[in-house]
Amino acid sequence: MNNMIEFRNVSRTYRLSKIEIVALNNVSFVINAGEYVALTGPSGSGKSTCLHILGCLDKPSKGSYLFENTPVDKYDDTELSRMRNKKIGFVFQSFQLLPRASALENVELPLLYGRIKDRKERARSALELVGLGERIHHKPTELSGGQQQRVAIARAMVNEPKIILADEPTGNLDSRSGKDIMSIFGQLNSQGITVILVTHDMTVAEHAKRVLKFKDGQIESITPQII
Repeated sequence: MNNMIEFRNVSRTYRLSKIEIVALNNVSFVINAGEYVALTGPSGSGKSTCLHILGCLDKPSKGSYLFENTPVDKYDDTELSRMRNKKIGFVFQSFQLLPRASALENVELPLLYGRIKDRKERARSALELVGLGERIHHKPTELSGGQQQRVAIARAMVNEPKIILADEPTGNLDSRSGKDIMSIFGQLNSQGITVILVTHDMTVAEHAKRVLKFKDGQIESITPQII
């Protein structure tokens, strides 16, 4: 199988005044291209810290993070920005949409950095894929929570990333909207996109094909194990 992500004895420590907080402690795992993985565990278990490192929004204090067999610490800031924009799509619990911009304009944002000429067409296509073809000119305040999250997913996939990282993507949604969103993630994964999501909800985690359960900054279990 093709390794996309590898953590080798990754630790992440934060300092708060004179107090040292260990968010991750000697964590190792491999995620292959095309997998659908859920990171679970109670609040403060380290799963969100892990996701931030996976998305190159944070760095390990110790250990190595390899993306496509290359240590991420070899990249400079420009290369990291390019990697986040081109290879990784982010979906957050709070949607993080620009309130005064339309759905179409929000989805166009990642394309602006690459100076893509056909960005409106690509953004429109992404919105159509998540079922919002008739809402492209609506602003976030004119959309339901589920529709806003669909916009966020369209924005995450508009650059055709290899991996989508989602942090509690159903946390602010009702159960029906949450099921719709999880269905979209399943469709994206079936197209070969690697999906990694953080959730404390085991009914959400069950949509994934593999679950990494965190506790006290360490991986308590991986189900099922890769043979």
